[in-house]
Amino acid sequence: MDPRTIKDKYGKHIVIYGSPDVIDGLYKYDGEALDDYIRKRFEIYAPGGGFIFNGGHFIQPDIPPMRLVRAYTLANELAGMYGTH
Repeated sequence: MDPRTIKDKYGKHIVIYGSPDVIDGLYKYDGEALDDYIRKRFEIYAPGGGFIFNGGHFIQPDIPPMRLVRAYTLANELAGMYGTH
């Protein structure tokens, strides 16, 4: 699913819950690339409200724990910036 299409088509009618895709996000990216991935999700989903940043699936055992810490630390910062705390 394309994030922009989902937000544009349904964003005024639903709450978007999730967004850090376990395979195509948390597993694939690290460091600055992970930060960019998360920022892009907030840029798309957070404006106008209706966004809850949370893993939509179980976190896989091969995801490094510090990658999760980094992801959720940044998400907490961005939530404050977008007023979605």
